[in-house]
Amino acid sequence: MAELTRAAIGLRAGSPQFGSFAWAARHPTACVILCLVAGGCGGSDSGPPGGGVWLEDYRCPAQDLQEVAFVTVEQSSGSVGGPAERRFFAITSQEQWSAAWQQAHDSAGVAAPALPSVNFATDIVVAAWGGWLNSNRSIVIVHIGRDTLRLIVCVQERRVVDGVWPAYMIRPLHFVRIAKPDVPVEFDVQQVAVRPASGDG
Repeated sequence: MAELTRAAIGLRAGSPQFGSFAWAARHPTACVILCLVAGGCGGSDSGPPGGGVWLEDYRCPAQDLQEVAFVTVEQSSGSVGGPAERRFFAITSQEQWSAAWQQAHDSAGVAAPALPSVNFATDIVVAAWGGWLNSNRSIVIVHIGRDTLRLIVCVQERRVVDGVWPAYMIRPLHFVRIAKPDVPVEFDVQQVAVRPASGDG
């Protein structure tokens, strides 16, 4: 047992032996130890299927910074149109805002809504466009924070991991307005899995 424990601890990711079925067959107990050291060997609590993190495990890096208030200008599921491009960006002028608004409402035969008023002397618009996604996904700006060097916009691409969803694609988006920053704008985009509501079959 001591020999197997040392073998498990000494096995490094990236080594020729790591992930080897032959090695695993010869050292089954060590494989169990590796699973326990890594925090589990699968199951519902090992992470969501398809990657990302569970919603309750999500942490935005901007939470450690000074919070920046924001106001949603528009948030759309994208079920009736939206930008086909996946993009996360800051809009700092009226010209950029007008162009982005038109691109975000490019549905054929449907006129874009009136352009919301933004005073770019004092504010900017932050945009999160998901591009083409499955209908069980959404795009949400959840938190914004800043320090003296940068402003971080935290975006969740949420994915419901269970249930029956219509088989079509959507183009979700989120526009928010914030006070004009004096530091560069950065984006932290993470895939976040949402568990089905309790009691769902």
